[in-house]
Formats: sequence, C-alpha cells, structure tokens
Amino acid sequence: MIFQGQRKHNIMLLKDLGRSRFLPPSGQARLGIRLAAGAGAMVIWSVMVLASFLQPDPRGLGTHEQLGFPECGFYERTGWPCPTCGMTTSFSYVSRGQIVKAFIVQPAGAVTALLGLILSLFLFDEAVSGVPWHLRLVGMNIKLLFIIYCVILLIGWMWCCVIHVG
Repeated sequence: MIFQGQRKHNIMLLKDLGRSRFLPPSGQARLGIRLAAGAGAMVIWSVMVLASFLQPDPRGLGTHEQLGFPECGFYERTGWPCPTCGMTTSFSYVSRGQIVKAFIVQPAGAVTALLGLILSLFLFDEAVSGVPWHLRLVGMNIKLLFIIYCVILLIGWMWCCVIHVG
C-alpha cells in the first residue's frame, strides 16, 4: 500500500497531468475500473494456471502445440525460431517456479511472465483497495521502460536463434 501522504501527492500529480477524470474526489477508482482491474488480474492468473497444466517441451519450443496450435510457421519454413518461439515453454516453467529454466529457454518469455505476475498484483490491489495501479508509475520514464523491454525481446529472439540453430 502507498502511504496516505504519498497517495495524495500522486493524486495531485495526476490532476496536474489532466488525468483527474479517472478518479473521483475520494482518490479511489470507480467501481467499473476496479472490476476491470480485477478481471485483468484474473486473466493473467488464468494464463499462468493454463501454463502450469502444459508440459514444457524439452526442445524449448513447441509447448503451444499441446493447446492444439500448429507448429510455428516461421520455424517450419525457415528453420529459424520466430521472436515468440519458446514463450509458452518459458511461461510453463515460470508457472512451476523454475525461473532459471524459463530464462534459459526464452529470456523474453521469462521477463514477460514475471512482469505479468507483477502487474496482476497491482491490478488485484486496485480491485481491492481502489488505488489505481498506474499511480505507482507516476514519475517513471515509461518510454525508456518500453525501449528496455523491446531490447529484451530482441535479445530473447537472438538467444533462441543461437540455441536452436547454432
């Protein structure tokens, strides 16, 4: 939880940024937004629960085929993994608490799964407390975080190319 003084300060920052339409005077999110936050958290948890039922493919890719999806078309045609190859396998490892294996299979998948879990906690907190999760991001350089995440995706793809193609 954010300290009361910090919460008021963040709410004032939001009002200064012209975003006050999301918050009533009490500083808590409206019921519809809280329900949406709770639904968002449940979607993320559902993905992780589903991933826990999948057996990670020992090849490091192809776990998604257990869901009825075909083999990766990019990999099938080129012999090179696509940027998301290994993501389902990585999610499956994260859902089992095998973080190191998740990073070995697909670093970007492990980061995505862990960020999703962190986001789900923020969303759940918003659903329960009414404090909007995005207040925690006030003052952060979102563009820089996005660029870092894109670099992580690129490194993950390069890593997969190295371990699957040689």
